[in-house]
Amino acid sequence: MEYRAIGSTGVLVPVLGFGGATLGNVYGAIEEAEAHRAVHAALDAGITLFDVSPYYGDRLAEAVLGRALAGRRAEAVLATKAGRNGPDDFNFGASAIRRSLDGSLRRLGTEYVDILFAHDIEFGLPAQVLDETYEALAALKREGKCRAIGMSALPLSVLNRAITTCKLDVILSYCHGALTDDSLLHALLPVAQECGTDVINASPLCMGLLSDAGPQSWHPAPAALKAACREAAEACAALGQSISRVSLSWAFQLEGIVSTLVGIKTAEEVAANLEAYRSTPDPTALGAARAALAATHDLGWPSGDIAAWSAA
Repeated sequence: MEYRAIGSTGVLVPVLGFGGATLGNVYGAIEEAEAHRAVHAALDAGITLFDVSPYYGDRLAEAVLGRALAGRRAEAVLATKAGRNGPDDFNFGASAIRRSLDGSLRRLGTEYVDILFAHDIEFGLPAQVLDETYEALAALKREGKCRAIGMSALPLSVLNRAITTCKLDVILSYCHGALTDDSLLHALLPVAQECGTDVINASPLCMGLLSDAGPQSWHPAPAALKAACREAAEACAALGQSISRVSLSWAFQLEGIVSTLVGIKTAEEVAANLEAYRSTPDPTALGAARAALAATHDLGWPSGDIAAWSAA
């Protein structure tokens, strides 16, 4: 496994990271024993970065990960988030950020996290997020409760605003470094590199759109994009290839990314993701997938209060 440094923080992250929303049953229920096996298999393979949030499964993901890491915390790089607690429950105030992290530390069974993100900042007011929230993150870093700070959002315009306004170590972008949408490469990375902010690419399978099983019922993508992804999966399958494998192998080759987070539910998925990490995508299957996705390329969905961020 290759590891990369997040700025000058001393935090080293693997190129392949463990997306922990799965541990909160966000992508279907899993037995906790199986979740523990997946976490341990990841650690044994050198996949040391685990990303969770109080939002994932109403704090379940953090609790499951904390129990799975009992006795092995020193081997892990822990990333969690604050500011979002539920589908419509947001609080980006400084005291709320502190309370959220304190709860996360209890559930994770640790005295600090390696990375703390403000979660889905597009749902907050820019005047607060870019000032009060940022200052709270910076203070927690100075106090040693986290080693690196960042922010996450879906709209790239919001992340660009955060990068250019705040001194962040890292940002987390999701669903924009995927075969469905690679706008991260031209609409975010140049700004991040100019500002010296590292980028984590989350959900290269676009929250299940590019998985063999398809997305969960809650997925917010428009019908046209879901249909195109099904067509891409069928095109790959007709060639004896998996859309998941093709998509992941492609994503791991992207340059300028410090780590790519992939949702993992089982030890078998750890092995499959490692195979994708070590391989290059089948060119014929990649071409077939791209052809199926061409008409909907970069098609996304709305998230947060973009009007507020655009007007500020």
